[in-house]
Amino acid sequence: TAALATQPVHSNTLAPTLKKVMPAVVHIAVQGNPFWLRSNLQSKQAPSSKTEQLPQKPTQQIGSGVILNAKEGTIVTNAHLVFKAHNIIVTLKDGRHFIGHLVGLDTATDLAVITIKPHQLSSITQAQHPVHVGDFVIAVGSPFGLTQSVTSGIVSGIHRHLGIEGIENFIQTDASINPGNSGGALVNQSGELIGINTAILSASGGNIGIGFAIPINIVQPITEQLLKYGNVKRGMLGIIAQTLTPSLAKALKTQHSEGALVNQIVPNSPAQQAGLKPEDLIIKINQEPITNAPSIRSLAAVLRAGSKVTLTLERQGKIIHQKITLQPHADQTHRSIKLKASQILKGLILQNLDRMFDGGQHIMGVEVLQAATGSVGWLAGLESHDIILKINHLPTRNLKQLTQHIQKHQHTTYLLNILRGQNQIYLVLEA
Repeated sequence: TAALATQPVHSNTLAPTLKKVMPAVVHIAVQGNPFWLRSNLQSKQAPSSKTEQLPQKPTQQIGSGVILNAKEGTIVTNAHLVFKAHNIIVTLKDGRHFIGHLVGLDTATDLAVITIKPHQLSSITQAQHPVHVGDFVIAVGSPFGLTQSVTSGIVSGIHRHLGIEGIENFIQTDASINPGNSGGALVNQSGELIGINTAILSASGGNIGIGFAIPINIVQPITEQLLKYGNVKRGMLGIIAQTLTPSLAKALKTQHSEGALVNQIVPNSPAQQAGLKPEDLIIKINQEPITNAPSIRSLAAVLRAGSKVTLTLERQGKIIHQKITLQPHADQTHRSIKLKASQILKGLILQNLDRMFDGGQHIMGVEVLQAATGSVGWLAGLESHDIILKINHLPTRNLKQLTQHIQKHQHTTYLLNILRGQNQIYLVLEA
């Protein structure tokens, strides 16, 4: 008994891991232009009247960031946190404050890079191995302004596509993530960075155990482009595909249970030039497994135009390895009035509306189905089920009229007359 008493008592603790992680996670306070910043994905319940009103004074927004390079003072955070920021204040774990300088941001992935003076900083190691469902994870950030807060949980799911960003491949976790955690670190049990916390699924805005992080395999290439070029110039494959299902796999007589089945090849695209065909089954891009159709877009879209990729695909039972050079998207190589309209409306999912409402009111307009985070419409405050009735006092009875008005009048601001529920309101699109 005496011998047992002298043996050290081993306890489960995260303290050694957090000791090296927490100095690399920073608190970010942003003062910006009067627009509404949203860091979480909420349910479609009716918002309060206070939420519906855009602030009239410069807003103060808080969030988190992660130091990726201590020698260069490089920090990654969420784009929605620093978009149009006037001032960025970065606070370290030891209480020091720095002025942050925006290097570049990418709204499609909701990532941004800022820099601070590289004086006695600590960085975080980036994970190089895959994430699996069930892996233990730790979230570090500043929820509700409570700096250096830590929560833990597991990976609840991977390859999540929610439709809130332009490019998605989220890690889902039940580690508590709340407003203010945006831009913070999601690390594994070894303290390696596996993702940047970015959104929660919640009816109230608080944590219910469903949080999402941008995986490191998207964070790395996007931050590299932002640091090198200040922007992201995406490449295009030119493939339209659908996720392989068990019934499709059986009909195609393939042994693969996952992949993306090519439905259509975009004319004059890299895919067409490389000889890809409908019914090709894509199973890898650059050795990265393709589990579904959205993963093609998320993997290809983090590569810069001009990059070379190798597609592994199955065609009639044979495995083919095809090299393809990505081309720029059309909206990156041409500038015209028509593309001006697409840039203004980018990130919005719209549909024509021609409906007879209760009381005999006949309404024709353009209904907003979704506004992607960081898009021009999102920043203006557009919400799902809003109906656009007019733009710059001109009727918009359908999508054609809406785009024509934007193409004809190239302004930097567009006044929208919106029907939201029973009320008409005005919003401003700022190009």
